Amino acid sequence: MDWEPTALGRLLTRAVPWRFELHGCYFSLTRPGSDTIAGHLSEIARAALAPGVFWSTCRFLLADGREAMVGGISNAQAARMQEAIDRATGESLAAALTSEFLERFSRWFDARIDEALPNSGEWAEPEQVDAVLAAAESVPSVGADLDLHRVLSHRLFSLPPDVDEATLAKLRSPRDVLLALQEAHDLALFSAKFREWREEASNEATSSGTRWWSHSATLRALARCPAPQHPARGWLLVPAMGACSSPVEVLEAQRETFNGVHLERERRELEKFFATVEKSPLTAEQIDAVVCFDDHELVVAAAGSGKTSTMVAKAGYALERDLCRPEQILLLAFNSDAAKELDERINSRLADTPGVDGITAKTFHSFGKEVIRVATGQKPMLAPWLEREGQDIHQMVDIVETLCTADPAFASDWQTFRVVLAQDIGRWDLPDDPEDWDSTSGERGFRTAQGEIVRSKEERTIADWLFYHDISYRYEEPYSQPTADLDHRQYVPDFYFPEIDLYYEHFALDANGRAPAHFEPGYERSAQWKRDLHARMGTHLIETTSHELRSGIAFDKLRAALIERGLAPVLNPHRAPERNPQVEGRELARSFRTFQQHVKSNGLSYGDLERRIEQQTKYGFEARLRIYLAIYRKLSDEWERRLRAGGYIDFDDMLTQAADLLDAGRYDSPYLVVLADEFQDSSNARARLLRGLMHSAKGPAHLCVVGDDWQAINRFAGADISIMSQFERWFARPERRMLTTTFRCPQDLCDASSDFVSANPAQINKRVSTTNPRTAPSLYVFAAASKDQLSQVVYQKLAALVRKLGEPGEWTADRRPFVMLLSRYGKFGRPDELDAWVAEFSSSIDLSFSTVHKSKGLEADYVLLLNMVEATLGFPCKIEDDPVLELAMPEADPFLFAEERRLFYVALTRARQETWLFTTRATPSQFVIELHKQGCLSTLEGEDAWEVPTPCPGCGRGLLALRFGPYKPFQGCSRYPQCEYTEPPRKDQVALATCPSCRSGHIVRRNGKNGPFLGCSGYRKHDCRWTSDIRAHALQMNRRGD
Repeated sequence: MDWEPTALGRLLTRAVPWRFELHGCYFSLTRPGSDTIAGHLSEIARAALAPGVFWSTCRFLLADGREAMVGGISNAQAARMQEAIDRATGESLAAALTSEFLERFSRWFDARIDEALPNSGEWAEPEQVDAVLAAAESVPSVGADLDLHRVLSHRLFSLPPDVDEATLAKLRSPRDVLLALQEAHDLALFSAKFREWREEASNEATSSGTRWWSHSATLRALARCPAPQHPARGWLLVPAMGACSSPVEVLEAQRETFNGVHLERERRELEKFFATVEKSPLTAEQIDAVVCFDDHELVVAAAGSGKTSTMVAKAGYALERDLCRPEQILLLAFNSDAAKELDERINSRLADTPGVDGITAKTFHSFGKEVIRVATGQKPMLAPWLEREGQDIHQMVDIVETLCTADPAFASDWQTFRVVLAQDIGRWDLPDDPEDWDSTSGERGFRTAQGEIVRSKEERTIADWLFYHDISYRYEEPYSQPTADLDHRQYVPDFYFPEIDLYYEHFALDANGRAPAHFEPGYERSAQWKRDLHARMGTHLIETTSHELRSGIAFDKLRAALIERGLAPVLNPHRAPERNPQVEGRELARSFRTFQQHVKSNGLSYGDLERRIEQQTKYGFEARLRIYLAIYRKLSDEWERRLRAGGYIDFDDMLTQAADLLDAGRYDSPYLVVLADEFQDSSNARARLLRGLMHSAKGPAHLCVVGDDWQAINRFAGADISIMSQFERWFARPERRMLTTTFRCPQDLCDASSDFVSANPAQINKRVSTTNPRTAPSLYVFAAASKDQLSQVVYQKLAALVRKLGEPGEWTADRRPFVMLLSRYGKFGRPDELDAWVAEFSSSIDLSFSTVHKSKGLEADYVLLLNMVEATLGFPCKIEDDPVLELAMPEADPFLFAEERRLFYVALTRARQETWLFTTRATPSQFVIELHKQGCLSTLEGEDAWEVPTPCPGCGRGLLALRFGPYKPFQGCSRYPQCEYTEPPRKDQVALATCPSCRSGHIVRRNGKNGPFLGCSGYRKHDCRWTSDIRAHALQMNRRGD
């Protein structure tokens, strides 16, 4: 077949004469003036036509890159030519792969496989493929005029029916297929080695007598049985590994499966042991915690969930399964009472176990002493001034007195801090909430030692410095010259010194002369106006700024200005204040003792404390912090000198020195099982001691710590909740177990308390259930009309409870009911009538009082939580930790009232039957309001339903309470003087205040012949003659917050 252009086509398209001939699988293209192109059709990569109106242009693209273009052929002829070329090309390409060729190629490729693949059990070498192909004879030819690669890569090539994809892959790239076969060989070899290793390592990990497969057993197995390594691939790329990215993860997955089977087997085989080791059978969660014997185990135990039983059972289980000897078990408790209880429970419940008396139960401090004794060869002596409570404060006071006598600079710092700097001035960038108010002027602010109210804490500090340096001053006395105009009121300088005619302004400006963001605009312009005014009037002005006061410059600047004008400030710490009593030396010494305990417990150096001060310098009172630290350094140095002189240690040394000795490898721990109680109260030193015990153990050791982060309430004593919440930062790869079944509280009390405390997202989440069958409401609230009536309401409800419990069938237990009164505070919370109540009800109930802190670990049938009011000394406590103590304390939880919430949770969960909250109608605790909003609070039958007071629209933080002004009642904010919002009372509030005389009527405003006065609404009904001067009563009631 041949094709060529038509005469007309050549004429009109000016095409040169050409001729294309097709003979079987060969072609030729001749053109005048050009070489003839001829060859096998596979050499034509593509014949492309571009049809025009009548004639087409034909473009031939050759495999070697050449190109030929011809034209002048009709569209129809061109289409037939392209179809013929494509059909003939396809047929010739398919015919090229003859059976004879395929057989020759197969023999050639099999020979290359034998040369490229290694022997069984050996890894392949990829470079061998290239060497084999280079040394081998060339790939068999498909024909004299054909190139195999060109055939297979041609666009018109289609796989013949008798050729499969695997053969095609070999034909296209023998090298790639040989490399793939090598990789398959290596993967098969690795999989075999992997299975062999996994079995060997698993057997090694479980070969010890612990039975439980621990994480450290995994690491030991890896050390003794190194994992196979693929020569070319990482573990993530090896299919046999599945989702495991390392040998450790492979064994850890095996470990999880193994331990699950082990746990179920132990449940069955030791069913009797778990049912009898304690008075009540262990729960499934307790058994899980007991059987788990990983390296580091954290047991999170809800209140009343039997953590002591779990610890006793774990010790018994270790002996039952011969995991260790009795003398290799150590139980550590937070205090001596808890250690004694553990020891008694161990010896009682495990009495039939041989050698049980060899188990050691100690406090952390007692054990620390033992470590020091063994490691140093000398028995440490506790300093004699620490043997009885309070003696350490006596010693600190003695050190203060000694230093004051010997060191005038120390005496000056001590007395200055005590009388001037004892109160912090807060953060510069935050507004001050007023703390007091003047009943005459109505001014709100801060009370000074001289007795006046000033506007800021900074001004109070300055005023107290002046007062205790015997400098006479007047606060905000009008300026000597009139200044009032259209833009300014009469100017009142901050301070004026009449003896030397000197004015003093203290501006709230930073180092750059800028005011805080919360100040009104124009403050900086106002400061400049005052400077200009003094310059214009020729009056003398000294000024200081917030930056100067906080950095320590201000007092030096003020002192120099006073001396220059003839006044010599001399500190007089013995001057009696008009208001605001001084901090007693003993109380300040107590502060430094507390600070010292935090410093030593947390292992802080002076350098650490300096760095912490740097973190507070931007907005804090740097000068105060530095004076405090300077005082502390001298006190601490003398304390330590006295310890060294007597060869003594203190309680903090018992822990820190023991931890140091453990870290230094000077104590070989004989203990393989260490159980620690109340872990939520752990300090840095306790955590270090436990970690050191694990590292120094002679053999695989097990640490089990038990605690409840919901009950972490001892930050003031050095406890750091992050040690429990971030347990893995201290102890690698821990196992966590939960004890969420309580044997104490009714379910509704569990739900209310759990929801309350877990509002803080940082708390470990758990849902608590109970074995207590009680279904009746268990959480009640009682609201007194005023604070003065709280004790009376408590007595009434207590008496009613005693009467109720005395009714037939009401109390069926074979013991007397136990009622516990709880308060946030001891001295200020203990009812004055408590002794009388105990005597009156002694024949019916057991009645006791405790602070919430001391009640931890206790339980009662009925718990009465007193003084649940919103106040500085309310619940929650509004007294913030002093920034100087923050320098040494563990980092606080940022959640609002986080520790107070946990403390309230402890209070709520002491009851087996009911918890009663006692508050006032006007100032209930925000915690009580929160429970009320959650629908958790009930009232007893016959009681009026308690209504939550209206939130203050002014500040949004206080509550509106009925108050009595000089002329009429009103509603005011419970946070006064911080907030001075008022509004008229509701009609149903006008007669709410209870008469203090008859206790049945209410205080009402009456009009008499001499003016208005207050009287009792029961004047006619009850003949109550109580009256009061309306102004005096208003002052008294407003101060009390009633």
